[in-house]
Amino acid sequence: MLVGDTADQPRYLAWLQSRADVTRERTRLLFPPPVADAGMEVADLPEGATVCGCLGVKKSDILSAIHEHGVHTLAQLREQTRASTGCGSCTAVCQALLKAAVPDFEERPDKVLCGCLPYAEDELRTMLQTQQLRSVQDVLEVYGNGIGCDVCKPALSYWLDLIWCGDHHEDRSARFINDRVHANIQKDGTFSVVPRMRGGVTTPQELRRIADTAEKFQVPLVKITGSQRIDLLGIKKEDLPQVWADLGMPSGEAYAKSLRMVKSCVGSTFCRFGVQDSLSAATELEHRLEHLYTPHKVKVGCVGCPRNCAEATVKDIGLVGQEGSWQVVVGGAAGKSVRKADLLVTVETTEAALEAAELFFQYYREHGHYMERSYDFVVRCGMDKIRKETVYASDAVKTQLLARLRKAREKARDPWQVAITTADPRFVPLRPMEEIAHDEARPVDQPEV
Repeated sequence: MLVGDTADQPRYLAWLQSRADVTRERTRLLFPPPVADAGMEVADLPEGATVCGCLGVKKSDILSAIHEHGVHTLAQLREQTRASTGCGSCTAVCQALLKAAVPDFEERPDKVLCGCLPYAEDELRTMLQTQQLRSVQDVLEVYGNGIGCDVCKPALSYWLDLIWCGDHHEDRSARFINDRVHANIQKDGTFSVVPRMRGGVTTPQELRRIADTAEKFQVPLVKITGSQRIDLLGIKKEDLPQVWADLGMPSGEAYAKSLRMVKSCVGSTFCRFGVQDSLSAATELEHRLEHLYTPHKVKVGCVGCPRNCAEATVKDIGLVGQEGSWQVVVGGAAGKSVRKADLLVTVETTEAALEAAELFFQYYREHGHYMERSYDFVVRCGMDKIRKETVYASDAVKTQLLARLRKAREKARDPWQVAITTADPRFVPLRPMEEIAHDEARPVDQPEV
């Protein structure tokens, strides 16, 4: 586990894999000297070293993309190799390789979304608004190559939904496979179904329905997730609508770029150490934010005291109860790179804490780059700017942010229930697995961990 500056991670991994003797390096590891050669780390990385663990992209693959395919920006590298399109923790190494191998890398910044749409994100958002473009295909035909790819089409889908709040043409084929079928595809072609349990709370009636559904469809694995929910794994694609109907529960959206969950401890309701009612706060916050698309997945934690049993300080948004107050923290991470969340604000009431979380959530929705996690967003923007434009903004600005969030929430619908109960044309029919397997232009999301 690396805490702090993780730039040395590839070198450490190479040592571990080769079982290198690092005895002579021990002092330098504890007290590293100033960097004399900024490109030394990537130069020291073996050609066969894996840079992107999510997609298995090696250093040699990236260099080949640069020299043989003319790649010179991060967007082009992602399009050519898929590197850094998974969890994103290898982005810094990818940029270092580009800087080392592309002479004019700094003079040719990564501004363009992809080769299909040679425009920056801000430009595209302005085009959608000012020219009333309301479908992915319209944008591609007017400003792109008319076809699109797995980089620009999901991004356009997100921006259309954000800008028009449902008053647009929803092209389900432009979404990721998991978003199209509202479940998480597994390596054997079956699917994972995770019903929503707000704040991790369930009832005996819900547990009975889950058990009955698992038996009826012979679900091979029923597992408790790290998000305090129950995952039904190994469900056949053709069984998904009936599974949703039998469960009778909202979608947990463990497959989507949206709010995943609000993890909670029991707080002052039962715990003798609890000083705030984290269960009620978590349940309410999940109601306010669920079913809304975000630039990347969002995980939230809510704890009733600083003992932090639900790990709120390593979540995208965290509420930490204290004696007489709440701390609201943002930008935490617990994946390949661990990052403690930054303090957004300390407030005295639960309602003020919920409102601060809503302000950051909507601000991230509106200003985050597509596929940018909140912890990268926080580092890029800086907490001073984020505070000024959210919790410390004027009442008028805060009112407008919250109004846009609530308008979007009013129009949002549980995708499972819509797919079951209506013939909504936004939801394309479920296709055979064989078609998806040959649909190379549409990526598969990573499963929830």
